[in-house]
Amino acid sequence: MTIKDFIIKVFTNKWKYKLVAIAAALILWFYVAKDQSYNIIIDAPLKYENLSADMTMLNSVDQSVKLTLTGRRDIITRLNKRDIKVFIDMKASKPGENIYKINAEDIKAIPRGVDITNMMPSQIEVILKQEVTNKEIKNGKALR
Repeated sequence: MTIKDFIIKVFTNKWKYKLVAIAAALILWFYVAKDQSYNIIIDAPLKYENLSADMTMLNSVDQSVKLTLTGRRDIITRLNKRDIKVFIDMKASKPGENIYKINAEDIKAIPRGVDITNMMPSQIEVILKQEVTNKEIKNGKALR
């Protein structure tokens, strides 16, 4: 028997069983690859909302938050990282030192099936100063 005859016999002998085994291996591989947990670390930009027009930030604050996201590999790989932003609502801010704790609710565009496992920093310190506007000045003195 030649090598050519041997190779033909290997592939043609009981070919149905071999085809079923290859199909089962592929299905099992897709199943395992789909359910793998996957982690990524991204820098999400920090956006400040509802800051009163007469307030000014005195300190330089972080411009991004480092997020660790965990989820299925197929969801994480399709994730558009540019859409993820962290919003800080400054509606209740007052002059002086303000500390804002970052919660999962502050992070937008996280799809279902993705968990936030870590965020750094977890809080932001902002020092605000209230500016005197022209309306508040009467006879050269502030009305405070």
